[in-house]
Amino acid sequence: MFNWTPAARIPFLIARSNDPFDKNVTYDANGQILATQDNPFALSFDPNYVYAPNQGRRLFTGLRFNLNH
Repeated sequence: MFNWTPAARIPFLIARSNDPFDKNVTYDANGQILATQDNPFALSFDPNYVYAPNQGRRLFTGLRFNLNH
């Protein structure tokens, strides 16, 4: 409606998008993610929490021609 898309510089747009397979995530004995220097907020890759459009506003138009008499 307002043609808003998130800026590329917004942190946490998709959490840990630089590590989509969680290769650099450290877990404790209970399976909880530990905060490390590389991951200070103890996040894992999860694209389910992106509440923003990926594309701007789009408009479609069309014409129809009837060539039969």
